[in-house]
Amino acid sequence: MNKKAESLWISYVLLVAFVVALSAFTYSWMTAYTSDTSEEIKERVFNSELCDSLGVSVTACLNTSTSQDLYINVTNRGDLRITKLIFRLIQTSGSSVSDMHVIEIDSVIKPQGTKSFAAAQLNLTFEVGNGTLAEVVPVTEKEGFLIVCSSRKGEAFFRKC
Repeated sequence: MNKKAESLWISYVLLVAFVVALSAFTYSWMTAYTSDTSEEIKERVFNSELCDSLGVSVTACLNTSTSQDLYINVTNRGDLRITKLIFRLIQTSGSSVSDMHVIEIDSVIKPQGTKSFAAAQLNLTFEVGNGTLAEVVPVTEKEGFLIVCSSRKGEAFFRKC
């Protein structure tokens, strides 16, 4: 019996099996990669389209006479419904930022609607002063994607009320 011929056929079978396994792995990786990339592109397209139709205006009020009560009024100035708000409370001292707190709240505000938020709703654990800036970033939703529109934020310094 010719042993060289058998080992030649075995090497061909092993080589073909290796190529098929490598092809299956590459196919699986490419389909997952293109799926993830297309979802990311879809989210970016929604972001650029929807943020043009979204905007907020903010007023911030601090009542120091009774207790440290504060109120933030957020008005939806856009044509889309806001589903979430990201509050950034920035404490400044002169021109430098001394502290920043980020609070996310699920809150629906219809177009041209206004909602008021008090300190209890924001779960504030720090003291707010006159030098505190309130930034509010609107978030909307489309087809299950949350779209954060940082370029359409509203901001206001706390004033006495």
